[in-house]
Amino acid sequence: MVNPIELKTRMLNLIAIKGPMLPMQFVKELQVNSILIGALLSELLKDRKIKLSNMRVGGSPLYLLEGQEIHLEKFSNYLPSKEREALGSLKNNQVLRDIKQEPAIRVALRSIKDFAKPFNFQNELFWRYFTLSEQETEIMFKQKFPEFFTPIKEEKQEEPEQEEMKVEVIKIREKLKEKFEDKKLKEEETESEVEERGEIEIKKEKEAEKPLLRIRHEKPAKDKPDSEFVIRVKNFLKDSEIEILEEKEKKKKDFTARIKVNSSVGKIEFICIAKEKKKITENDISLALQKAQSEKSPILLLSTGEPDKKAEESLKSVSIIKFKRI
Repeated sequence: MVNPIELKTRMLNLIAIKGPMLPMQFVKELQVNSILIGALLSELLKDRKIKLSNMRVGGSPLYLLEGQEIHLEKFSNYLPSKEREALGSLKNNQVLRDIKQEPAIRVALRSIKDFAKPFNFQNELFWRYFTLSEQETEIMFKQKFPEFFTPIKEEKQEEPEQEEMKVEVIKIREKLKEKFEDKKLKEEETESEVEERGEIEIKKEKEAEKPLLRIRHEKPAKDKPDSEFVIRVKNFLKDSEIEILEEKEKKKKDFTARIKVNSSVGKIEFICIAKEKKKITENDISLALQKAQSEKSPILLLSTGEPDKKAEESLKSVSIIKFKRI
């Protein structure tokens, strides 16, 4: 019987010797099936023993150890042309100002996350080459963008709100005096009463500026019954002796859950993604792969339809996604 602990140790040793590796390289080196390799890689990721690259080689990510990021450069020829161009520009300049790049390069810089590291200065986005340290970046930045370090004139401080109130009282008092100048003021109406009236007018204006608050009472959402498709998926998992640990999302034609699957090395956690579709596309595989990376877990993809040709090719190159028609 295969010992998973021993296998994981051998996998770590292989990465240490060979550098970043693809899942199929582990299968070839260790002579173990791709499902088990995918599950063990997910466990190593979850335990933070290894890292996952953002770039893809034949649709599959690379697995590497902390500190091996520089070795990803040798795989840069697998990047699309615009991303290679962006990488070349960043490597030559070391620091790039995002707003000054053409739109296609700006998009490419956001895609090459292994090599382009973002940082903000004065609410503006910049990119540094991934091998550049923080101290080196600071030196390079000052050399390339001296305009950001010119002295800034101090702005005048605004007068306190209380002073503004006094000015407004004086203005309104003067207006009221002018208003009643032609009309004789009653003897009992003193100057202090005019000022008081002015303060009342200000208070009314301030209150009129306050927004009205409206309270909405939302009715609690009622749990909807499972659709026929969701019931079908749950029955399939039950018949396959697969345990549902947590339901993450369910719609009429979609269902996502955390599950536990029996294997030769014991029970392994998967993320189950089920779709009611006539055809599974390459985009469905890409979304499932993103889910596997974010959850650090292998994926069991279920569907009522078969994968198309491109999706089938993608499934062959990705070991952490297993497809089953229901």
